[in-house]
Amino acid sequence: MQNAEETLANDTFDCYDYLLFAYCAGGKLQLAQLLWDRLPTPLKAQPLFQCLHNILDGLRNGQFSLVQSALQQLEESNRLPVDLVRHVRNNLEDQVLRLIESSFEAISEERIGLLLGRGFDEILSARLIARTWSPSENSGFWCPCKVASSAQNKVQRGEDVVDLSMLASMAAMLESSGVEMGKP
Repeated sequence: MQNAEETLANDTFDCYDYLLFAYCAGGKLQLAQLLWDRLPTPLKAQPLFQCLHNILDGLRNGQFSLVQSALQQLEESNRLPVDLVRHVRNNLEDQVLRLIESSFEAISEERIGLLLGRGFDEILSARLIARTWSPSENSGFWCPCKVASSAQNKVQRGEDVVDLSMLASMAAMLESSGVEMGKP
C-alpha cells in the first residue's frame, strides 16, 4: 500500500499527460514546451510522456510521420480516450489538407502521404473525394478543390481571411518537410 506522500505525488502529476496533449492538440506548442521543460525528469522518462514529447517535437518540426506514429502509440496505450486521439489526428490531417488545397493545383499521392505522415490508402482516397478533390488525368495525382471562393466571400463580408500565425506555421512545416510549393 502506498503512503500518503506517494499518493499525493502521483495525483499531483496525474493531469500533466492530458494537459500536454491538450496543448499539442490545440496548437499551443509554446505552452506545451514550457510544461515539458517544467516536468520532473522521472515523469519525462515514462513511455507515455516520451510519446507526448514526440508529438510536440513532430508538430514543431513539421514531421507528421513522427506525430502519426506517436498518436498511434497513444491510441494503443488507452491512457487517453481513443476517440479524442482520433479526433486530434483527423483535425491535424484536415489542417494539412486545407494547406494543400490552398497551395497546389495538383499533387502526387506520394507527397500527400509524406505531408500527412501516413501511407496513401483507400480511406484517404475516399476522404479526398469527400472534400471534392478529383483524381488527375495523370495516374497517381490529385487535384484539390479550390478554396478561393470561400475566401472571397469572407472578404466581401469584411471578415479576416488569413490567420497569419497558422499560415506561418504551415509554411514552416512545408519547408521543413522538403516539399516544394506549386505544381508537382
